[in-house]
Amino acid sequence: MMVCIIVMGTSADIFRNNCTGKNPDQNLNYCERSKLAISIGTIGTVFALVTISMKTLKSDIPFLVEFVSSIGLFIVFAFGVAFITSEYGPGAPLGNLYYSCWTAFILSFLIVSSCVEDYQSTRTTIGNDEPTHLPPPTGEIQIEDLDLEEK
Repeated sequence: MMVCIIVMGTSADIFRNNCTGKNPDQNLNYCERSKLAISIGTIGTVFALVTISMKTLKSDIPFLVEFVSSIGLFIVFAFGVAFITSEYGPGAPLGNLYYSCWTAFILSFLIVSSCVEDYQSTRTTIGNDEPTHLPPPTGEIQIEDLDLEEK
């Protein structure tokens, strides 16, 4: 969530400084990409707040909701990295916007890979007929005789 707030805030600052007023400093493409960066930061922040709220209120959100939203964020940040940090984008120079875009993209990839891993482990657990855990203890203590032979 913090990375998305950085993307949103830095992009808004760049847009305000370079694309508003009577004589904008940059061309229209640059300003459109700045608007895209603000939108992507806002979308990421909203998704994060919704997920945090659902986890706080329910303590367990449906897997499908988490999986679809993580894939959606991954796709959004893939486009964000492509358009924002390219040569003519507002994140082209190394700085907060550049690093936070790439960090958000990498973190969204890690979240998607975690969801895929959870899905695969759940699928293999359901497919097994064998129990995946030990049976509950019965409370009896097993005692065996010891053969103590002296030689």
